[in-house]
Amino acid sequence: LFSGSAQGEGFVRGMVIVMAVLYIVNQIFQGCGFAPCNHLMVSWVPPKELATKMSIWNTSHSVGAFVVAIICGYLTRWQLCFWIPAAIAFVGIFFIIATLRDTPKSVGLPELPKVKAEAELESEDPKAFRNFLMKRVFLNPVIWVLAITDLFVYVVRFAILDWGPSMLQDMGLSEELTGWTVGIFEVAGCAGVLCAGYISDKFFKSRSQRVCAIEMGLVAICLVALHFIKDADMPVIFLIVLA
Repeated sequence: LFSGSAQGEGFVRGMVIVMAVLYIVNQIFQGCGFAPCNHLMVSWVPPKELATKMSIWNTSHSVGAFVVAIICGYLTRWQLCFWIPAAIAFVGIFFIIATLRDTPKSVGLPELPKVKAEAELESEDPKAFRNFLMKRVFLNPVIWVLAITDLFVYVVRFAILDWGPSMLQDMGLSEELTGWTVGIFEVAGCAGVLCAGYISDKFFKSRSQRVCAIEMGLVAICLVALHFIKDADMPVIFLIVLA
């Protein structure tokens, strides 16, 4: 359809373009889910508990990736690795529609003080709210630093999820064991994010940026260590550092 042939270099080039476009669109839709989730969290959870509660919520995609990594390790057709996770997500849509509530006010509960003040600002003076949004979000250098930092975090995450199975199979692991190994990476991620949330609220008074900086430094150390461990042919140590 795109290259005019069903094989050869032109076909491969066309498929690469199609996969790239679909992958970008998929990531856009996935990214769009964060904004409403974040709005819901700050509407229901007070700031002093937000890091801990956000860390619990943030384990959701790691739990999902853990389950899918194991399932895909046992599937006999690669196409099912796309269809089955998509079907699970489709079922999740109806669960959210049936159970999710917008704000405490929508179910007769009082709003959190800070959220209530911002909501009143938005409803009473839309222009003032747009100025607030422009100044505190779009023109805020801290927001841009965090966004760029998060970009590089996800480069590491998806490099392990996408290329990790191939690399582990090259080291001699079976497909089933590779699925479990990538799943272990996600379990370790859950433990890490829960610890980060608790530490942020308990020891840093909910100033999570300090914890983010510390963890980025630890990730950099682990990435350098992975390079030398792989060359040294130590698969057990490699898996521990990977986790």
